[in-house]
Amino acid sequence: MLPCRILNKSAAIGFGCLLFLLFVVGNAAAQKIVLMPMADLSKGENGINLGFTKAVETSLKQLGVELVSRSDVKLFMARNKVRTYRYLDSYLVKKIGAEFEVPLVVIGTIAELQEEEPTIGITFTALDTTDGAPVWAASVATSAQEQVRMLGIGEPKTVIELVRPLLKETLQPLVKLAYQAEASESRDYQLLGFHLSPGYVQGGQVVGANLKVKFLGQRPTLIAAESEAGKSYLQYDRQTDSYVGEWFAPRENGTYKVDLRFEWGRERTVERITSVASFEVINRPPGLTMEIKKGVKIGQRLAFRDHLLILPRLDNLRPMAGWALEIKRADGEPEVYEEHEGDLPERMVWEGRGSDGAKLANGVYDLTLEVWDLAGNRSSDSQRVVLQSSTPKVKGRITYSGGKAHLNLAAGGLFEFPLTSWQADLRSMKGQLLTRGEGKQLPAQLEFTPIAGEIEAYLSVSGEDLLGNRLRITRQKIRLVEVDEQVEEQKVKSWVPDF
Repeated sequence: MLPCRILNKSAAIGFGCLLFLLFVVGNAAAQKIVLMPMADLSKGENGINLGFTKAVETSLKQLGVELVSRSDVKLFMARNKVRTYRYLDSYLVKKIGAEFEVPLVVIGTIAELQEEEPTIGITFTALDTTDGAPVWAASVATSAQEQVRMLGIGEPKTVIELVRPLLKETLQPLVKLAYQAEASESRDYQLLGFHLSPGYVQGGQVVGANLKVKFLGQRPTLIAAESEAGKSYLQYDRQTDSYVGEWFAPRENGTYKVDLRFEWGRERTVERITSVASFEVINRPPGLTMEIKKGVKIGQRLAFRDHLLILPRLDNLRPMAGWALEIKRADGEPEVYEEHEGDLPERMVWEGRGSDGAKLANGVYDLTLEVWDLAGNRSSDSQRVVLQSSTPKVKGRITYSGGKAHLNLAAGGLFEFPLTSWQADLRSMKGQLLTRGEGKQLPAQLEFTPIAGEIEAYLSVSGEDLLGNRLRITRQKIRLVEVDEQVEEQKVKSWVPDF
């Protein structure tokens, strides 16, 4: 019997050791998890319910699940500006895993809650901190009417008491997940922005790069920007919490895509993100021409009386940084200058006015349109035009020779183009016609016989120039002595520009 007793004792010891090893192995495989504060939609979109959060914590601990402390979770939320789980994204889930070395994050939502007649509906979701994806979900809903006790003994008085018996059953699958899951060592990152400045350059100019990125766990040893122009390592700037660098753009025209290259550790493990940004090299200036409409070609000159339509033309479409229009008199004195950002308009109208809005005098003006692209290439085009918005003035003067009186008509004032036709008549103060004439050129002379005793007469003149401007003077007084009189121009009020 002795050997048998010894054998049974050894077996007992072996069984006890096996249980111990299983206990140790089981506990070694267990991982902590993070429980986010329970969201409570009955309190609004961002409402939380700490009472139910504590109840869920208690149920998980009773099931043997270890939790990260609530205070540590709150500190993480404060540091990362997370008000509720609604503000979680996959990056923050992975960051929780890296910071607390946990494989799971559990979030819960109270979708329905009534205290008067205890009713509650809750949903749970577990997220894997490796990739931020959901790996488990469950829901529980109950009410006091569903849990009627015999003789009303032990009926729940609060919603927490109502739901507590169901929490363990609902959360039971998390025990297996918590023991099976493993917190991975992540080299994940969140790319916040990669900015190249300028995005359009001329060959040989400097391109600057600014990278904002958040890393989970270990930061890369080196970060580089790569393109056909080569590889440029970026340096960390503590003040801006970003990586910066620069390189010279290639000489050849074209679009150059830029990749990001992360290098970890001495072994220089490389991870690449392709085509994160791009820049364009433009060496050729924009081919600009300026087409002008609504003018009249007179000889080699372009003239107008009312307005000009300016139509810019570019031979290669590309984003423009800005443009400017300058108008100067023939002597170089500026009258108009306008500069604008962005692309050229399809059309512009110049009504012969200066920058102050006042109508400019008849004369010759030089129009220059300039445009520059985002790379700094510039192009311009100029054209000379003649503005004549009023006819020449007409001077009337009475002279005497050989005992006869003569009406002398001559053009005066500022003008580029003379009258092409004119009609004039001179009448006495009583309306008697003294002389009448017409012609196509000035100066001209009309002979007449004055009425004795009258020292003044009425002069009327009408005419038209090459641009269609019309002159009309009605009953202008003129002295019948040798004194120069200038006849003022009177525009026809009923004339409408035929455009």
